[in-house]
Amino acid sequence: MTKLYGIAHGGTVGFIIGTDVEAYPSDDIISELQSLPKGSKIGLESLTEEEWIEVENNFKELGIKEGFEEENVGYKRADYWNHIIEAISDQHEIIFLEDKETWFRYNQIEIQFHKIRNEDREYNTAKEELEHNEETYNLHLLSKKVHQIDRDNKLLENIRANDVNVVLVGQGHSDYWMHTKEHGIDFTSYSTDIADLESAQMHMIYSSIPMDDFTVSSNFIKDAIPDPYLVLERFGLERALNLLENGRIVDGNIEPNFVGTWDPPNPSRGYFELFINERNGNGVKGIIEDCLGTANFNGELTPKKFNFIKHYDLNLCTKEAIPRPIGYKSEREVREFHGQYGDSGFMAGFIMKESPKEDPINLALSFYKNQ
Repeated sequence: MTKLYGIAHGGTVGFIIGTDVEAYPSDDIISELQSLPKGSKIGLESLTEEEWIEVENNFKELGIKEGFEEENVGYKRADYWNHIIEAISDQHEIIFLEDKETWFRYNQIEIQFHKIRNEDREYNTAKEELEHNEETYNLHLLSKKVHQIDRDNKLLENIRANDVNVVLVGQGHSDYWMHTKEHGIDFTSYSTDIADLESAQMHMIYSSIPMDDFTVSSNFIKDAIPDPYLVLERFGLERALNLLENGRIVDGNIEPNFVGTWDPPNPSRGYFELFINERNGNGVKGIIEDCLGTANFNGELTPKKFNFIKHYDLNLCTKEAIPRPIGYKSEREVREFHGQYGDSGFMAGFIMKESPKEDPINLALSFYKNQ
């Protein structure tokens, strides 16, 4: 039986140029931790200070090997954790739940991502440019996988291995654990301690005191409810990784009627699967699955065209999903449909093919061949 606390110990405030801020723990969470039975095992989402130095040096060494050097990597234990440790270390046992080997893997992917993204390339063909875009996007996904999923798994492994009584981790991890409950740990209660970024924003706007001299507080919620958008962000990443690894957005025995992309320059990012669930003459209804979530659609499918309106289900989508109806209009080219989509604020091109599965690059090449 383990108490779980979700922490957001900082963030970015400002408008055009953001300023990163770190928060102090609330008095409430300090009081709760200090009131625990003496000798409790408190697990923190952090490494030791010595391990953070190792991780930072590893990043710098990898960067030097690839021909660039980063002076200020920014790896360190957050001040929030330092304040927690200072407040309770004399009465409880601190367990550091992070794993430095996982951070070393994250460093390797991040170095490759920045190297490829910043390369000054000349492309002889559209395919070469698309392959570079896909390589960059896929490395970004793998980086997020290590940072969000692999670290997540290591945290859970170390919680189980150390028989921790109380766990303090980032809210992205904790909300996901409380929502899915597929980790084999009995979290008996859930509270959050969240940086008060709204007050920090107001201070930045109205106060003459520099931000460096302003203490960002945290808001404590005793009986917390997981933020659905944080959970949906994780689901979106899992969908993108499933496409990368298995060629499908969603698993299941039912195959889509059409697949396509609404982002031809970055075809995996905009890849979607369209399932027709109802037909009435030329009228069709169904769902569309992409990396942002689930959408409903209804429209008209004829031998020459496929026009429909898409509505993202905002209860099943990330914050990136457009909250308004999106119109799609297309004309048939053999088994493909080429057209445009958008609303009153924007228009863009898309391609869709009557197929259960397609290589995203091939879809994009077909799109550009028809322009």
